[in-house]
Amino acid sequence: MGFQDRDYNRDSWSGEAPADHLVCKIFMAICCGMFFLELVSPNRSAMLDQFGLSVRALTEGRVWTLFSYAFLHDPSTPFHIVFNLLVFWWFGTELEDRLGRNRFLAVLAVGILVPAIVYLTTRALGLLPRGTCVIGASGCVNAVLALAIMRDPFRQILLFGVLPMQSWVFLAISLAIDAMSLTKTDSLVASDMHLAGAAAGAGIHLISTRVPMQWFRRSPGTQKRRKRAPAPSLTVFRGDDAPEWPKPKAAEHAPPQTPSLLDGDIDALLAKISREGMASLSSEERQRLIRASEKLRNRQS
Repeated sequence: MGFQDRDYNRDSWSGEAPADHLVCKIFMAICCGMFFLELVSPNRSAMLDQFGLSVRALTEGRVWTLFSYAFLHDPSTPFHIVFNLLVFWWFGTELEDRLGRNRFLAVLAVGILVPAIVYLTTRALGLLPRGTCVIGASGCVNAVLALAIMRDPFRQILLFGVLPMQSWVFLAISLAIDAMSLTKTDSLVASDMHLAGAAAGAGIHLISTRVPMQWFRRSPGTQKRRKRAPAPSLTVFRGDDAPEWPKPKAAEHAPPQTPSLLDGDIDALLAKISREGMASLSSEERQRLIRASEKLRNRQS
């Protein structure tokens, strides 16, 4: 069990975790399937034209490219898809646990659509260099990455299972690399889409923490139903109906006893001392007087 799955680490988004991570697995399966088709396709350029994102594709009516581009990756750089899917699995499974499938699907849709809109707008306005088309899930992965990390920016992660670092450092390094490549001509990858995806994830986080919306919580049907303890019953009595409750008995205090601490024999010894002095006592009388004195001290303490 990962740290994020433990009961004491669950926050207000938490519910019963769908342990199968079905959405993550389907997303990754589609990416791998499309990558395989690109490898074996006899006409890869035609496939890119049909499913890659570009201003021309949209003006020609291929609106599905607003989403389909995210499932394609360049076969000449296999590290791209490997890194994307690794990061997606690390952080996407956590979000699917906490949001549930439907809300996690909505996050993925936003993570795919927002970078596409940013790309088309900047290229249509000539703000950034335009290439042939763009493909890749990096924008969506960055949305998932930013959303998951902003929820817990200081937790420790192991990059590739080896290098320890705080999660916000990993996000900052990733965004810095994208920012340095912002003005490069598109080569099937657009760095501004990566930044737009991260901004989309950050926006979702800010909305979920500042706007009191139930949308960001898991649906009641998927949460564990907790058994509530029955409410205590309250009975009100009026007038003569009130029962006579037994009154507490007052503590019975025994009258103070004043036992005689000194018997008559000791009194006689004291009288003898008073008449004749201490030297008149025999050794036996002295012992009796000492025992009586000790007995008196014990009772007083």
